[in-house]
Amino acid sequence: VVSQDIGDILPDYPGSATFAPSANLYTIQSSGNGMDGTEDAFHFINFQRSGDFVMQAQVESINPAPSDWSLAGIMVRASLAANAPNFCVAKSYQHGAFASYRTIAGGD
Repeated sequence: VVSQDIGDILPDYPGSATFAPSANLYTIQSSGNGMDGTEDAFHFINFQRSGDFVMQAQVESINPAPSDWSLAGIMVRASLAANAPNFCVAKSYQHGAFASYRTIAGGD
């Protein structure tokens, strides 16, 4: 498992992640502009996979500060580049669940 920032994160607020084995719980802190546009900027926990696989997650809570678009969810990426093709299912603090995707590198 690798915990890292993707894209241009606010320099004073690098992302971080901790894991509590007894609760099987990750706590992730992040900054950035999220997944809007041609490049992403957020903190990401990376489990490298290939071939068919199953993923499952439960979002326990989302802190709204500083945006009501604070997100948590599952993302599959072609690479760790900020502009990589990806598919994401996420929940925002105030706007509910949604899916998003980028089919080509740098696509919108």
